[in-house]
Amino acid sequence: MKKSIAFVLILSVVVTVFGCATPQDMAQKKAGGEAIHVYYDYPWEKVYETYRYVLENSAMEPILARTSTPFSRIKYLTYQKVIMVMFYGVTFRDVELAIYFTPESDKRTKISLVKGLTMLGTVNQDEAVREIFDEVDFVLKNKGQGYIEYTTANSAKYDLEKPFK
Repeated sequence: MKKSIAFVLILSVVVTVFGCATPQDMAQKKAGGEAIHVYYDYPWEKVYETYRYVLENSAMEPILARTSTPFSRIKYLTYQKVIMVMFYGVTFRDVELAIYFTPESDKRTKISLVKGLTMLGTVNQDEAVREIFDEVDFVLKNKGQGYIEYTTANSAKYDLEKPFK
C-alpha cells in the first residue's frame, strides 16, 4: 500500500515537472499545425461514434493504457465535436490525446488528432495513435462486424511481437 501511494506521488511530481497539456494547450497546438490529419468519407457523427466505440472497446494495449486505467478518463464533448483522452493525477488533469472532428461536407469528415505531453505520452503514444486509426478504419469499412474478434486477434499478435512495457 505504501509503495502504491509513493508511486502515485512520484508520478504526479514527474508529470507536473515535465509538463501538462490542458484543453487550451491542445487547441493552440492544433491551431499551430501540430495535429495529425485523417479524412473519412462519412458524416462526422458516424466517425465520432466510431472513435467512441473503438476507444471504449479496443483490446490493444497502447490504447488500453490510455483509456482503462484508474488515472484515465475519456471526455466526449459532442457539441464541440471533440473527444479528449484525459490522464488524471493527484493534482492535475492532463489531456493526452485530443481528437477534433470537422465536417467538410455531409459525407466527408476531417480528423485532427493532437498529442499531449503527459507521462503516458512518452510511452507508446505513436503506436496508440496508429492502432486507433487502424481500428477505426476496420469498423467503418466493416460496419462494425467482427470488430471484437479483430481487436482481440491484433492484441494477441501485438503482445507476442511487441510487448507493452
